[in-house]
Formats: sequence, structure tokens, C-alpha cells
Amino acid sequence: MGMAREMVVYAAAVAVTRGVSLALTPAYTRLLDPVEFGALETLQVTRQLTLIALALGMRQAVLRFYELRDRETTGVSHLVSSALLVPTVLGTILVGVGIAFAPLISFALVGDAALGTVVVLVLAAAAMEAILEIGLQVFRARGQVWVYASFLAGTTVVFGLGALALVFGGQGLPGIFGARFGVFAAGATLALVIVIRRTGFHPDRKLLGQLLRFGVPFVPAALCWMVVQASDRYFLAHLVGLEEVARYAVAVRTSSLIGFSIVAPFQLAWPPRAYRMHANQRAALPAIAGNAVSWLGALLLLASFTVVVLSPDIVAVLGGDRYLGVHTLVPVLCLTWPGLAVYYWAGTLIQTTTSSLRIAVIALLAASMNVVLNAALIPSMGALGAAAASAIATGSGGLLSIVWLRGRSLATPQWGRLGVLFLLAALAGALALWLLGESALQRRVLGGAGLVVLAAALASPLFATKEERARALRLLRRDAA
Repeated sequence: MGMAREMVVYAAAVAVTRGVSLALTPAYTRLLDPVEFGALETLQVTRQLTLIALALGMRQAVLRFYELRDRETTGVSHLVSSALLVPTVLGTILVGVGIAFAPLISFALVGDAALGTVVVLVLAAAAMEAILEIGLQVFRARGQVWVYASFLAGTTVVFGLGALALVFGGQGLPGIFGARFGVFAAGATLALVIVIRRTGFHPDRKLLGQLLRFGVPFVPAALCWMVVQASDRYFLAHLVGLEEVARYAVAVRTSSLIGFSIVAPFQLAWPPRAYRMHANQRAALPAIAGNAVSWLGALLLLASFTVVVLSPDIVAVLGGDRYLGVHTLVPVLCLTWPGLAVYYWAGTLIQTTTSSLRIAVIALLAASMNVVLNAALIPSMGALGAAAASAIATGSGGLLSIVWLRGRSLATPQWGRLGVLFLLAALAGALALWLLGESALQRRVLGGAGLVVLAAALASPLFATKEERARALRLLRRDAA
């Protein structure tokens, strides 16, 4: 299956999984008060952070080692069985710690010790999701993306229906996370039964060590990027209040339309494709990588402009009357997605030939910048400061990834075309400024972002090597002809 088709399948699955989250948002914003909705958002990002820590890089390790090992049933059995031990053991330990210290953890996260039971459900749900994800990676590695997509979409839809029923029944946060735990526990059990029946269960201690050596370096990078995307909720909760977290959550979910329509499908489709090409068609990988980032840039530009223009209507549907005016945060939040997409693209290429710790340095720099900016901007600017901090940190991470990739012959980006895309993005940003800039502060933030994009457009050819510039000129001449 080609990468474009795989992206379509992944996009359908992500549209269902993230679409369920968006579909539940109008119910949450109307049936939960802003404090409860703010706590829900904070606990959701806690679950995502926990999921990354429990998986311990095994998703990437399964994809990578599947291409390097014997494809016979025994080889696949050793691979999957060894990888599944990690979330099972860590999840059991973490849930035990959560039960023992639930009130303390709850107070540290949301400032309310009464949500201890909910915190335990959050940790248990994350453990089940980690087991399900790793069990399904063998289908991604085989190119059977429809199996992977069907499992994720099916479990998410069932969770959405259960959560909706419980929220309407007045169960609140315990009902939402209880439904998530129950549904994903059932999904993980079913996936394990299917995988083990096909391959058996034969853990290999030596192979587990190899998987950990490859996968563990992914964890700092993944956690750092989740810090970039999630730390603002904790700062808002403790420095401003859970009501401000709720406002910010509505804006984030609006801009996340870009994430689940473009960035998430690309993030799922690109690594297995890059690993396969590096193992079997290494000479063709640079050109394919260059084409991929060009199309990615075009799609991001189109999606970002569409979301910004429609943001007042989207916010009205998701948040209702309680969250009017939140749409002014959306243009700034839309700037976070290009940086993340470029990081995923470049980071995968770097990982094919070098240690995963290399990209962890980039992620750590972006996370550190985000934490500092959140601490500096949120007390005075609230949710707008959080959005600006995320945009600056993710953009810096993406730029550092490109700089790190330069000269390593892993990709031949079409710099001329990318320069045109950057210029179009600057024009779109200027139009968004004219349409949505309702205060001097917002105009300064949007205007500064537009100047950064314009500077990147003018400087983009400078990042190319001599050979890459010559190739870009040939492409431009061919297009002109």
C-alpha cells in the first residue's frame, strides 16, 4: 500500500478517534461546569503523558525491528511478546502507586485531592491503551493498516457512546474515565487474543534488551514534546484557574482539526514507510522525503487557513455561549502544528541512521523553552500567553530539526517550493490578522508570528546544501517549462 493510501486509511481512523473527542466536547461544555471541564482537560493530558511513559518507545521499536528480523511466525512472536512485557509490568506498578497516593497526586495535578479515584482510573486507562497500541503495531509493520485503524476507531466509538451516556446520567469525571478504562481494557484483551493466537507468546530476554536500547531514547523526546503541548494546562490551572484551562481547551480542540486531519495521519504513515525504504530502497529515500515535506507543507497551509477562517463558528458549536471570544486564540494555536509536523518528518529520518538520543536534545530544548515562556507569559496573558509559548516552542523545535538534518543526505527538500509555501503562509497570517485581530496584544502576537514566517521564507534556501540548491533550480526550471 502506498504512503498516500496509508495516510488516507490513517486519516479515516484518526478522524473517527479524534472526531469522537470533538463530538463529545459540546456535551462536556454544556453538562460540566468550567471547573470540571478544566479538570477533565488537565487529566486528559496527564493520561497522554502516562501513555508515552508506559509504552517506553516500544511502538517505534516494534516497527523498526520488524524490518530487521526474520518474518517467520517465531520471529514475530518473540518481537511482539517481548515488547508487550514493558507496558504490562510498568502499568501494574503505576496503578499500584496511584492507588496508594491518589489524593496527593490529584492535588498536585488539579489542586483538588477529592479526585483521587478519577486519577486511578486515568492511570489504569493509560495502561490499557499502551498494551493495545503495542499489540497492534505488528499490523502497522506488515502494512495491514486497516486492521490497526479498525481497532482504534472501534474502541474509541464505543468509549464515546459510553462516556456520553454516563455524562448525561450525571456521573461526571468518574463516568468518563471509567468508560475509557473499561472499553480499552476490553479492546486490549481482544487484540492480545488475536495476536497471541497467530504468533504465540514467546518473550526473549535478549531481544527485550535490544528493544529497550532502541526504544527508551524515544521516551525523553516524546515526553518533552508532550510537555510542550501539555504543560500549559498545569501552569494555567495553578496560576490562573481551571476556568481558564477550560477556555484554552476549547481553542485547542478547535485548532486540533489540523492535527487529526493532517499531522496525526502523517505521523502514523511516515515512520513505517521511511523505515521500509531505508531498509530496502535507501537510494530513493531522500527524494521521497523531499516530496513528502512539500506536500505536507501545502496541506498544512490549506488546513490552517480553513480552520482560522471558520474558527468563530467552530467555537460556537463546541463551546456554546460560555466560551464566546475563545476563537481569537485559534490563529496562534494553528502555528504550533507546522513545527510538530516538521519535527516528526525530520526526526524519523534522523532515527534511521543515528541514535534516537539526537532528537531528544531538540525536544529537550523545545520543552525547556516552553516551560520558561509559560512561566513568564501566563501570569499576565493567561490563555493567550500559553498559546504563544506553544507556538514559539514548536516552531523552534521544527527549525532545529531541519538544521540538524542539513547536509546528512537523508532528504532533498524542494526548497524553492517550500519558500513559496512559506510566503503564502505569511499572506494567510496577514489576512487572519486583519480578520481576527481584535486587540493590540493579539495583533502584536499575530504580527510577530507573520514576520517570523516571512523571515523563514526568505532564509529557507540558505539551509540547503549546494547540491540541494542546484536540484531546486532544476525543478523550478522544469515547472516553468
